[in-house]
Amino acid sequence: MSFKDKYGQNNTLAEEGNWVELAPDVWIKIRRSSSKHAQKILTSLMKPYEAARARGKELTPSQQEEVNLRFIQEALLVDWDIPELGTYAEADVVQILREAPDFQSDIVTQSGILDNFKIQQDVERAKNS
Repeated sequence: MSFKDKYGQNNTLAEEGNWVELAPDVWIKIRRSSSKHAQKILTSLMKPYEAARARGKELTPSQQEEVNLRFIQEALLVDWDIPELGTYAEADVVQILREAPDFQSDIVTQSGILDNFKIQQDVERAKNS
């Protein structure tokens, strides 16, 4: 296996998102956490804290939680197909994430896995089989 085969990614999938199955009837469309889009969002979310961080001050736990939730909402999670939750609405994401911390973890973990962004999967066929 070549270096490119092992470590190459489909940049379109990384930036626009790809469907990942977390469990039966739990599909999420996510961007790669290292995508340009995600990094731009993270920079904007951290901007209000730049001065304090430059003075060596860390974010409070509640500030860090808010940044994490908004990062998932605005940068990583693009869509979902989860009948139990209904139609994806970005406005509902933070509340759902607050109620399901393991869902947060799954989204963050999956957004960092290169294999999720290597090839275009025939997700519609997989979801309907």
